[in-house]
Amino acid sequence: MVNGRTVKRVPEGERHMEKHVTFREYVREILKTATYKPGEDSDCVIGLAEVLPGCMTQGDTFEEARELLIDAIELWVLLAVKDGDDLPVLLEFQQSL
Repeated sequence: MVNGRTVKRVPEGERHMEKHVTFREYVREILKTATYKPGEDSDCVIGLAEVLPGCMTQGDTFEEARELLIDAIELWVLLAVKDGDDLPVLLEFQQSL
């Protein structure tokens, strides 16, 4: 569970019961799980999409960190789809491609 949202990976054969959403909706759901914190060594804001391993960014302000995190989430998801990786399922939403 991340930020009160259920996150799980569902094997390919069990995906028939999921609601399929658009790319934009999926990115929005991932963004809802994001966390933000101040940088430890510099005056910045760090944005983390914990449900996507390694997906993080930083900006000078919260708004900048959020905008950059949206880009990072989109890139992470597109590369995962390109590579044939499973995407995390959030609240029974699965990106439909």
